[in-house]
Amino acid sequence: MKNGAEFERIHEHNPLVELVILPNYMYKGSGRIIKRWDSLIIILSIYNAFTIPLDLSFQPAFFKNDFLQIFDSTVDLIFIVDICLMFRTTYIDAHLGIEIVDPIEIARKYVSGRFAIDLLSTIPLNAIFHATVLAEDNH
Repeated sequence: MKNGAEFERIHEHNPLVELVILPNYMYKGSGRIIKRWDSLIIILSIYNAFTIPLDLSFQPAFFKNDFLQIFDSTVDLIFIVDICLMFRTTYIDAHLGIEIVDPIEIARKYVSGRFAIDLLSTIPLNAIFHATVLAEDNH
């Protein structure tokens, strides 16, 4: 029988092991899948940090093409998926030093922490702004 550290070292690069060890539909917070997902979220956040202010301030014609509008909607959808995923991602308890896999505890920690920020980030501000401006222009 292998101890936990040796098992983790041997199987650290096998994403299927995470699904076997964790409860159904849970993802290891320090696992490769979540690290890649977080990298995607960071890249999309940087994209939004540049494009939303540029679009709202200057309204360049470049941003009015169909591809970018579909891409922006997809980014918003990915942020919604991220919220759902965070409810199913384990974390290490700082006081106990153990990985928390209980969905209720994970939800409690997420809702009391980053949830509000993540929820606000899913609001399609540029679409709301453009809808408001178009409604004012029509009157």
